Amino acid sequence: MERLRGRDKDLFEEQIEAADRRLEEMKQTVGESPEQVASTREAMEELSIALEELHVAAEELRQQNDELIGTRQALEDERQRYLELFEFAPDPYLVTDSRGVIQEANRAAASLLGVPRDFLTGKPLILFVAEERHKEFYMRLEQLQDRTTWEGEMKPREGGQFWALVTTAWVRDDQGRRVGLRWLLRDITSRRRLEEEREHLLYELQDALSNIKTLQGLLPICASCKKIRDDQGYWTQIETYIKERSQATFTHGICPACRKRLYGELTAEK
Repeated sequence: MERLRGRDKDLFEEQIEAADRRLEEMKQTVGESPEQVASTREAMEELSIALEELHVAAEELRQQNDELIGTRQALEDERQRYLELFEFAPDPYLVTDSRGVIQEANRAAASLLGVPRDFLTGKPLILFVAEERHKEFYMRLEQLQDRTTWEGEMKPREGGQFWALVTTAWVRDDQGRRVGLRWLLRDITSRRRLEEEREHLLYELQDALSNIKTLQGLLPICASCKKIRDDQGYWTQIETYIKERSQATFTHGICPACRKRLYGELTAEK
């Protein structure tokens, strides 16, 4: 039978000792006189009652012990399920103390940080944070709420730095005190690269749009020579005015009407 709990075990042993003492007294009082026979019978009855109570107590303790075994097994099964979920989760998970010292790490976390899992235990997580992000890391560690998510740059033992989406949550004991942290790390380097490319393209587009000049409003133009007056009051050839204020360029030719006016006879001969 499994080891009995302290109080029940003491009670059980006291009852056994009492039964043993009474049995010894009974042996010593055995005689042939009526008084001795009566005393022996009385002692036997008391011993029988004591032994019956002892059996009842033993059965109760046995039932309690069976319940404890069942509860312990259920807890062990639950713990094993947790370990399997933690160990084989596709995302990198870590458990640290409140200072960020690693206590547990699953396979995905060890792979992401480029070290054997056993090596991670007892190591400060700051060792795997990019050096230029150390100050930010400590600041966030001091300001953590119950659940916090941020983006940080990590530095594995081997290979280049990468951006990670970091999610943290406090671990609390039965009294609700903060005793540790759970960490979820996701490599978001590809996403960050796409965002940077998108921002770069957006900047180039905005820059291109800013260089596109448009003409709008009323343009004061000479009815005779077709020059345009600019904002400073100068009259400028229409080609120059438009070219300076748009992406348009000009080529020159001559229309049929002007050709006839300028070269009438020559045009007619052709």
